[in-house]
Amino acid sequence: MRIRIREGNALIETREFESRRITIGSDGGCDITLPDRRVEPIQVTLIPDAAGAWRIETEAGDHLTLLNNRPVGGSAPVKPSDEITIYEYTLVLYESSGEKIAEAAVPTTMLSQEASRLRATPLPSGALIRHHGDDLTLTADHCTRLVQLSGESHQCRDIPKLLDLALASLLSAFAGRVAYVGARRHNYGALEFVSGRTAGGKTTAEPPSFENFAYRCAECNQRICIPESPEPAIGSLMAVPLSCSRGALGILYVDRSKDSQPFESADLDALTMSAAMIAGQIERIILYQIETEQEVRDGRLEFVREIQTRMDPATVPQWEGFQLAVYCKQGQSRGGDIYDVMGLPNGLAAFLLANLSGEPTRTALAMAEVRAAFRVAGLHADPPHVFLRSMNWMLCTDRVPCQMHAAMIVMNPKTGTFEYSTCGGIGALVVDSGGESRELGRGKVSHATPLNDVPPAGRISGFAYGPNTDRLVGGETLALFSSGCWAVCDSSGQPLGEERLVESIRDGFGQSAAVALDDLIQDHAAYFRDGRQPDDVTMLLFHRVAATP
Repeated sequence: MRIRIREGNALIETREFESRRITIGSDGGCDITLPDRRVEPIQVTLIPDAAGAWRIETEAGDHLTLLNNRPVGGSAPVKPSDEITIYEYTLVLYESSGEKIAEAAVPTTMLSQEASRLRATPLPSGALIRHHGDDLTLTADHCTRLVQLSGESHQCRDIPKLLDLALASLLSAFAGRVAYVGARRHNYGALEFVSGRTAGGKTTAEPPSFENFAYRCAECNQRICIPESPEPAIGSLMAVPLSCSRGALGILYVDRSKDSQPFESADLDALTMSAAMIAGQIERIILYQIETEQEVRDGRLEFVREIQTRMDPATVPQWEGFQLAVYCKQGQSRGGDIYDVMGLPNGLAAFLLANLSGEPTRTALAMAEVRAAFRVAGLHADPPHVFLRSMNWMLCTDRVPCQMHAAMIVMNPKTGTFEYSTCGGIGALVVDSGGESRELGRGKVSHATPLNDVPPAGRISGFAYGPNTDRLVGGETLALFSSGCWAVCDSSGQPLGEERLVESIRDGFGQSAAVALDDLIQDHAAYFRDGRQPDDVTMLLFHRVAATP
C-alpha cells in the first residue's frame, strides 16, 4: 500500500509499505508518526488479509478518526482512494504498484491498474472519449452562455450554491433531462459535494453507472459522450471532469431523454468549457475558505497566547538549597501549556505543569480555570490528587470538550519529600547524581492501574486519580516537561522524540538547573531554536543542591 501524508494542505511525504500491518500514531515506533500530542501512541492500524483486502482498526476513546469525512470506530474496510483524517493530518491510500500520486491532474499514459479498472467498466458502442489537451470548438451560442455562467457563478460564495447554479445552467444550456454534479476540495479522494436535479426542478438520485463515470472523469481525466445510451430512460449523455489548476475536482454529468436530439462532439466541447469555468470558481471559493479559516485560527491562537502571557508567573519563589529553571516557547500551530510555581502558607512548595487540548477559545478559558484552581488548592492545602479530581469534574461537566494533561507536585523544601499526582501525557522524572532516572508515572493511581493507562482529566467522568510520594535528595533534579518538548521537529520534519529528550535530561545530572537546561537547548538547537515547534514547549527543572561535606 502507498500512503500520501498531508498536514493541512501541505504534502509531508509519500510512503510505500509491503502487505503487512501498518501502525499510525504519535509514538516514534509507529510506521507513520504524527507528532501531535492529541494523537494516541497508536491510534490507527491498517491490516491486510490473505486476499489482499485492507481494513482499518481504531483505538477506543474520544480521539476522533475520520474515514472519508465520517467518524470511524472499531474496524472498517478501506480501499484505494480512501482518506483517513486525524486532526490536521490526512492520509490518502493508494495501490502500492504504479498508482498515480502526482499533484498534476492529467496522466499521459494509462497505468496498469487504471487499465484494469477501465476494462471492468466498458462504455457502450459508439461512445466518444476525449482527453485533456484535445482541441475544443465552440459555437457563438455556447460562448454567450459561458459568459452568462461566468458572471452568475462569480457571485457565489459557497460550493453548494455554486453547484445549484451549475445544475440549472446545464439543464437549460443542453436541454437536459437530468443534471448531476460531484465535487471535492482536493484532486484526490471521495466526492464531498453531490447534487442532482431533473428538468422539472426536482432533486434526483445518482444516475446509472455514475460511479464508473466519476472514476473515468475525476481520476483518469476523460471526457465522455455517449450518443445512444443502453439505459431505458436515457437517450444520450455526457460526463466531463471539473478540471482546474488544482487538478480534477469532480465531475459534471448531463443526459437527455430518448426523444431528444443526441449529444454531439460540439456539445461535449461546450460542457468541457462549462466544467472548467465551474471548477475555477470552486477553486476560488476553496482558496478563500482556506484563507479565512487560517485567519480565524490565527486569531484564536493569538487569544490563547495572550492568556498564556498574562498567566506566566511574574515572580518565582526561591527556596534555600534549591534551583529552578524554566524554558517556554509558544507553539506555531497550537497552544495550551500553562505552568505555575507557588509558595504555600505552610512553607511548602507547589508546582504545576499542564497542557490543555480543545477548541482554542475553550482552551484559553480552561487555562484560566486551571491556574485559579491550582492556587485555591494551594491555599486550602489540597493534595495533588484532589486537585486533579476537581479539574476532571469541571472539565467533564462542561458542554465544550477539553482535556488536561498535567503534573502537580507539593514538596517540603526542608526534607525534599514530595507528594504528586499526574494525568495524561506530561513528562515527569527525577534524575539522580549519577545520571540515572526514575519516572514519576503518567497518572499512576493504584497498584491495580497500569502506569500509562490513566487518562487526561476531562475524558472519564469520576475517574479516581490517586496520591503518590517520593523524595528529592541532594544532587537530584526533578524534571517536568510537556509533550511539545519531544514533538519539536528539525528542518527536515523529523521529531526529536521522547527517548532522545529524556536521555538529554539525564546527561545534565549534577549540574545547576540553569546550566543543565541551557546545555539541553544548545545540544538540540536544530529542534528548539532552528526547527519547527507545532505545539507549546514547556520544561521545568527543579534541582536540589548537594550538601557540601
